[in-house]
Amino acid sequence: MHRIHKQHQAEQDLIDIWIYSCGNWGAIQADNYLDEAFKNIAENPEIGVNINYIRPGYLKYSVKEHIIFYRIQKSTIHIVRVLGNEMDYIQHL
Repeated sequence: MHRIHKQHQAEQDLIDIWIYSCGNWGAIQADNYLDEAFKNIAENPEIGVNINYIRPGYLKYSVKEHIIFYRIQKSTIHIVRVLGNEMDYIQHL
């Protein structure tokens, strides 16, 4: 299984998502919301859709209302951003 490394901006995205989720669905749901998605990516890094046409080496993986953007480097998955699926993600990458 690959190691997950969340870059600074992704960490901030996750804090914002957690605050919103906690306020709407409670702390337990907020804690668990994206955990399964990160586990899926770590176990099967190629699960995401290649978006080389936007950023070379990047993949995206959709989960509920969000898209996880990441890249693979050896045995590490670098989570770059976690954005709402309604956002203009090209502008934010």
